[in-house]
Amino acid sequence: MARTVAHNLVAYPIVFPTAVLYFAAGYWKITVKIRQDGFACTTSRD
Repeated sequence: MARTVAHNLVAYPIVFPTAVLYFAAGYWKITVKIRQDGFACTTSRD
């Protein structure tokens, strides 16, 4: 039981911010106007 609690206390600060980061990136992709217009997907940087 103590090992499980220790594992959870160590894993939480790693997993939670990672999940928040992925959620924020996905939300940004959905809401940013340049992506909605398709410009970000079709523009090359030559």
